Amino acid sequence: MLTRVTVATTEGASQALYNYYSHLFGLDVPLWQQYINFWSSLFHGNLGISTYLFPTPVVKVLTNAVPYDVFLLIPAILASWYAGNKFGAFAARSRWLDILFHHSVIS
Repeated sequence: MLTRVTVATTEGASQALYNYYSHLFGLDVPLWQQYINFWSSLFHGNLGISTYLFPTPVVKVLTNAVPYDVFLLIPAILASWYAGNKFGAFAARSRWLDILFHHSVIS
């Protein structure tokens, strides 16, 4: 976040930004408290604020990505299921695969 802001004034402005973002992301508390805060927020469904798409909540980023994931995953799963069943049926009916495997194990 600090790299997106050009601070050419004083050291106080830079320190104020540092303090603001440290407090915003919970980095101003001890590590053990950050750990407890993380699990508490996770169980309440609060995944925090996205650092990539600041200040968008992470839950909103994920819900925007779900349709694209489903659009890619469902055809891939169906195609692999179909191809796997076809190849499995072919392998079950074909004797030359058994012979080939048998000869490679014995050799």
